Amino acid sequence: MHTQRQPVRRLIRGIFILWLLVTVVGAPSAGAGDGLNPHTSGSHAVTPVVVYESLAVGVPKEDIRDIQDAGAVNIIPGSPGGLTGNHAQGWDRGAPGVEGSPQKDAYFGDAVVSGDFNGDGYPDLAVGVPGDGTTGSVHLFYGAAVGITAHQDTILTPVVRPDNNVEYGAALAVGDFDNDGYDDLAVGDPSELTSTNPPKQDGGVEIIYGSAQGLNTRRVQWWDIASIGYPSGYYHGHRFAAALAVGDFDHDGYADLAIGVPGDDTGGHPAAGSVVVIYGSDRGLDASQTQIWHQDQPHMDGGAETGDSFGAALAVGDFDSDTYDDLAIGIPYEDVGNVQDAGAVQVIHGSRNGLTAENSQIWDQDKPAIWGRAAAYNTFGAALATGDFNRDGYDDLAIGTPGENVLGTYPDAGIVYILQGSANRLYGPQDQLVHRLERDLAFGQALTSGDFNGDGYDDLAVGAPMYRDDRGAVYVYYGDQRGVQHSAGERWDQGSPGVPGIPEVGDNFGYTLAVLPVVCAHDAYEPNDTASTAYDTENDFRQFGGFQTEDDAYICPSRDVDWFLIPAAAGETIDIALSQLPADYDIALFDPNGHLVGTSQQGGTTDESITHEARTTGKYQLRVMGGSASDWHPSSGYALQITVSAASNPTPTPSPTPRPTPGSCADAQYEPNDDFASAASIGFDVPIKGYICTADDEDWYAFNVGVDRVIEALLTDLPDDYDLFLYDPSGTLVEISQESGTASERVLHVASVAGTYRLRVVGYQGAHDPNHPYTLRVSLWQPARRQYVPMVQK
Repeated sequence: MHTQRQPVRRLIRGIFILWLLVTVVGAPSAGAGDGLNPHTSGSHAVTPVVVYESLAVGVPKEDIRDIQDAGAVNIIPGSPGGLTGNHAQGWDRGAPGVEGSPQKDAYFGDAVVSGDFNGDGYPDLAVGVPGDGTTGSVHLFYGAAVGITAHQDTILTPVVRPDNNVEYGAALAVGDFDNDGYDDLAVGDPSELTSTNPPKQDGGVEIIYGSAQGLNTRRVQWWDIASIGYPSGYYHGHRFAAALAVGDFDHDGYADLAIGVPGDDTGGHPAAGSVVVIYGSDRGLDASQTQIWHQDQPHMDGGAETGDSFGAALAVGDFDSDTYDDLAIGIPYEDVGNVQDAGAVQVIHGSRNGLTAENSQIWDQDKPAIWGRAAAYNTFGAALATGDFNRDGYDDLAIGTPGENVLGTYPDAGIVYILQGSANRLYGPQDQLVHRLERDLAFGQALTSGDFNGDGYDDLAVGAPMYRDDRGAVYVYYGDQRGVQHSAGERWDQGSPGVPGIPEVGDNFGYTLAVLPVVCAHDAYEPNDTASTAYDTENDFRQFGGFQTEDDAYICPSRDVDWFLIPAAAGETIDIALSQLPADYDIALFDPNGHLVGTSQQGGTTDESITHEARTTGKYQLRVMGGSASDWHPSSGYALQITVSAASNPTPTPSPTPRPTPGSCADAQYEPNDDFASAASIGFDVPIKGYICTADDEDWYAFNVGVDRVIEALLTDLPDDYDLFLYDPSGTLVEISQESGTASERVLHVASVAGTYRLRVVGYQGAHDPNHPYTLRVSLWQPARRQYVPMVQK
């Protein structure tokens, strides 16, 4: 069962868009009892109060009343404290207002995925029901301001080959394959029958394209091994479309579809497996550039072997942050040496020409960076998910190993490994892992990631469908600067407060997982999340004499940052006004050399403004950001107005504020270090004592770093409210820490280029103290460093 987060990212002409479910007062909630019947309370005219990513949990063997294995889906909302049972929902075909009726062995919830199929800005939910009738089906729920509802819910059945489908809906994926702004749905049927006599279970995938009215069953494609031109003799009974994943591997703005064929007899080896990739275009998926991947190709490790099941799980992420999506391929039955079915994962990388095997990686439990050893039937790679768990800008890879015998004492307990992304691909020196010390959990059978507490760090959800005699559970681990926090996992099941249903033997709660996220309104200036991708206002100044937004600029999602370039000549006055704020937003202005020249941090929703007389000709950089991780809004924009005018009475450039003489401010050891050019050279793991002596003082420090090294800077012992900024060798601001008051500051960054990095220490709104020092310590993590902390049993 593929368990990739769907979608990992949605790319519209290169713009990264994150979606979130809207949790509201009065949203549909579920009643108790085994039937998960949702009900609404109060008026439909509700006001959203919280917007966080939510978790959809498949319970495919849920009994509805006395109907065995009819299936259900639970939705657990996010909140500032993480997932919460408040306003949780339960959906099944026995619920009021839901189309159809529960059927025995229908397995409603065997696959779940979210997308915006009608482009209304609200996430919709597609639920696979592969046991429905003789063909299988997909149940579609459309989203609204109150969340997922049964209004206009639809049952989708096979369109192109209705007489041949067997388990339609066993795999699902979402992507905008024609880049028309409407998400499209890929529906896998790995048991679809051929037209041969006797028929064979080859498998296939149906594509239903989105429109303003939702999924359009009059615009459908069908892909199978024959239609994409598989080499003769490569097929029959090989489960084409058993796994699906979507990414933009060539960064052309069109989503591409990866199709797992784990039963393919590659090179004459039965069930060795393969993966087919069909690329998107303005016409939708187009087979003209189709790729077929297997382990016998050049640069691919391992070699095709009988029963490997290459392609049984798929996940997409940009592990090296080069804007081209990469593909992780699960090989859960790969033999490692002489160890049977230990499992492995192959990673191939995107490029301007699509996926390429050059610099591909293969991971298994015998690799030095992976804790433990390969063991028979571990099935390393049975499930995969990606997310940026430490928010360093590189996607990380979570690898499910549900057959792991943890510590040799807990058979089939399962374990999940996390590999970290970097500019030089995935690496394991900082690998993390999570597990539970309980037997027969199948922990890691399903995986997904989402930001459930809105702090800007992806969190990891792990399905354990065999928990307590197959009742099932989901464990959630929250991300932070260190990555996934394995010591603070929480368990969710149908016995958790607020979660609909009753935990029963054999339910398999957590068999599949998906994320329903917030929909950020379209920001006309994205991508402008870094100084290097800032929106240049020069054309606006040429045409209109200034710049202003028109309800089309947003801080969304959490920790979003918007950058703008402002052209100005020396002597001109830059006026910046930020208003109509839905949350606490702050602004900062940097000169063409990257020096901070103005800030406005009024607090709350008070308007912000900066007036600055330019001393240097060039492009000034304006940064707009939330005052904290909770200061953002998915649908309320801010108003930004920028003007540049000539000074009416030009005055000579004022002299800089005199520096304190040595002895009056005791950091003479490092002075002068007041700007980027004069940064003082420092070493690693040595406490630096420094002073912010005056309101306009700032201290700069420089140090050399090799590529892929992890920089950690800690600013402690603060006598006042100081902030910490990290710049790469080109002078680009890459990390910020702005905690309130005298709380310690910390930045963590993986060096994407080698060279001299610089740290800047500055007081917030002129904060300073000439008599009491701060302490700065910079550490450099070597690639050989490893981290392993066992899971704390709750």
